[in-house]
Amino acid sequence: MNGSNTNNDPIILATAGYDHTVRFWQAYSGICLRTVQHPDSQVNALEITPDKQLIAAAGYQHIRMYDLNSNNPNPVINYDGISKNVTGLGFHEDGKWMYTGGEDNAVRIWDLRSRNLQCQRIFQVNAPANCVCLHPNQGELFIGDQSGSIHVWDLKTDNNEQLIPEQDASIQSISIDPMGTMMAAVNNKGNCYIWNLTGGKGTEPTKLHPKSKFEAHSRYVLKCLFSPDSTLLATTSADQTAKIWRTADLTLMTELKETAQRWVWDCAFSGDSQYIITASSDNMARLWSVDTGEVKKEYSGHQKAVVCLAFRDEINQPDFGKIINDCSLNFGPIPANINNLQLETDVFARTEKNILIGDTEKSQEAGMNDSEYESDKGDKCIQRFKREARWNPPRTVANVNHAMYGMNNKPAVLLIVQRAYPQAPAVPHRNPISIKD
Repeated sequence: MNGSNTNNDPIILATAGYDHTVRFWQAYSGICLRTVQHPDSQVNALEITPDKQLIAAAGYQHIRMYDLNSNNPNPVINYDGISKNVTGLGFHEDGKWMYTGGEDNAVRIWDLRSRNLQCQRIFQVNAPANCVCLHPNQGELFIGDQSGSIHVWDLKTDNNEQLIPEQDASIQSISIDPMGTMMAAVNNKGNCYIWNLTGGKGTEPTKLHPKSKFEAHSRYVLKCLFSPDSTLLATTSADQTAKIWRTADLTLMTELKETAQRWVWDCAFSGDSQYIITASSDNMARLWSVDTGEVKKEYSGHQKAVVCLAFRDEINQPDFGKIINDCSLNFGPIPANINNLQLETDVFARTEKNILIGDTEKSQEAGMNDSEYESDKGDKCIQRFKREARWNPPRTVANVNHAMYGMNNKPAVLLIVQRAYPQAPAVPHRNPISIKD
């Protein structure tokens, strides 16, 4: 199985930790497809590039990037010369740059447009950076440090602001929901803080408005993460549990607990927000039902604690991608040549129609001229819409109508995209629509 590459499966699940390996799994079966050795240190964090070509592994004093499309066991890019542990990393949505944070009290921006490993910018803080989160607007980094401070670094202006939610409590994790309207931060005392976010568009900086504080766990909270549909918040902890909270009222929906699970370090939601994968100190990763808390699959093979994972389950097959219609309430006609295929419908709601149909300012920001912007609608622009939009997977006209008025009760334009597949992916959380007429 170690000889298999992961590009054959559009769903990528990778786990890593203290046994100096990165393992790639078939998500729905629990089979390990490939194991990559990472001999220099433990792996603290994993992240898949937006184009799903590489996976980055953050370790002690280095970052290694491995090819997802080949059987090459060696890293294809090496970032060395960093002091101490790299604790977090992520990518700009277009893959232009990578950000990292670490125990050397620094957050870095790395240029990925060449493989010369150029560090473009450094933001210094006064304590080890435990976590870094990129705002969905792609222009602000939120940094949580060991001293308990949250720093907001505006990448456009280079300005920064700082707040301390709780004295003598380190910030362990920060998450911003996909709409950019809520932020969560958790600390080593078990507490979770929620803010409402405003601004963050154009040159306007994001403003944080305190909303709530609650005790999420009885011990260290290690991770917080909003679901793709923004309706749920997951927290994981040293108290041997992960918990799912409703964002509407911050009530507990589900507790995920397994005997001998030990510390739960990391988590990732499925694209439909119905499942979640966790990584824990009992050498396991698990797939859970969000609604029932039932374990659906276990991923066993690591010899030591699993402390990080990376999961991408969106399907990207541009050869079959079709924009069916720009409309308000109906899905438009189904092309005759895909009658016998299975479809999955993505609906993007936006209040600004000009962004959907083309915008010179947006195209210039993306580094494209007008003609390139128009021709690129079926790929990059749709990715941008998915980030900026209120994400809903409507299946009925009633649900579509609800999505239209879900953004501050303002009418929205819907861009409806249907992607067709010759054969539906065999994964537990996917239920593509069968088109028969």
